[in-house]
Amino acid sequence: MGKRTDVAGLSVTTVLQPGHTVLRLVGEIDLAEVDALRRAAHLAVAAGRDVLVDLGGVTFVDACGLAAIVGVRRVAHAAGLRCHLVHPSRPVRRVAGLTRSENALGWDLPARGRSTGPGRGRPSADHARRRPPTTRR
Repeated sequence: MGKRTDVAGLSVTTVLQPGHTVLRLVGEIDLAEVDALRRAAHLAVAAGRDVLVDLGGVTFVDACGLAAIVGVRRVAHAAGLRCHLVHPSRPVRRVAGLTRSENALGWDLPARGRSTGPGRGRPSADHARRRPPTTRR
């Protein structure tokens, strides 16, 4: 399994896999939780592996939380590592759309029927410019 850290409304599970480290986020990411996310990101990068951040379990995110997620990418890139943000939940997509943060997040969303992620090559330059899928109401 992996190491799990719980802070207030956020659970961060760190799983080492061949070639990359997975940070699985579950719960809320706001000002109270950003330090825990930053610590987990620094530890993941210190392992010297590419980082995959699974956002599928995020139930709430505010601007501080979104900035912390962008910060995970920056820390990884500064260390010469790749960082993939995958499975953004509806709240993450919504706040990213409202703040126009999609480019900074560099979504790693698979095309229908295909999968992307570590070991499958770096996303193309236009990949980061695509908007996340919108949800129907």
